[in-house]
Amino acid sequence: MDDGRLVMCLPIQSRLLICNTDGSQVDSIHVQGKPWCVTAVNNSTVAVTLLYSKCIEMYDINNKLKLKSISVPGMWWWSGITTINNKLVVGGNNRLLIIDHQTGEVVQTIQTDCDPDRLHGSGDRIFYCEQYNYNNKLYWYSYTDDRHHTLTLPSQPKSMTTLQDGSLYVVCEDGSVQHVSSDGKQYKQANEKCGIIL
Repeated sequence: MDDGRLVMCLPIQSRLLICNTDGSQVDSIHVQGKPWCVTAVNNSTVAVTLLYSKCIEMYDINNKLKLKSISVPGMWWWSGITTINNKLVVGGNNRLLIIDHQTGEVVQTIQTDCDPDRLHGSGDRIFYCEQYNYNNKLYWYSYTDDRHHTLTLPSQPKSMTTLQDGSLYVVCEDGSVQHVSSDGKQYKQANEKCGIIL
């Protein structure tokens, strides 16, 4: 969240955990079902995917209220969720589904060459990995040129975050953290391999 709070899914406990950046717990919200992935919509609202469900639930984290549930036919529950241009993004069968969280409608479908997983939106780009073919590729779709791009990394990408300059840190399956340039053309290992298993 922009205010410094972190919201995490605890699927086994069926709740969302709300923490400060120092790790101290602020609150939690009970969820009917098992929350799988979460993304911030604004400073008070998050969107959550549920384990084995093709719906997105919206929660007000200040008042601990479920605001709505959005059914998304064609969505893969495991693909993750992110936001771009004030819209929600989830993955489907060889596609990215762009959803207006206010109306619940799929407003755009972007075809991909794989089943997109580990979604991350930043600026005008949606980053993703391939769910089943462990090919070490980082993919992204750019609204600027309406094209898909790829960069092959030394190991399978598992998680990513964007820095203010538009570059990314990508955690890979082999435990390495790769620093990917803002143009997506180069990368450099940013750490010693630490044996992270995701």
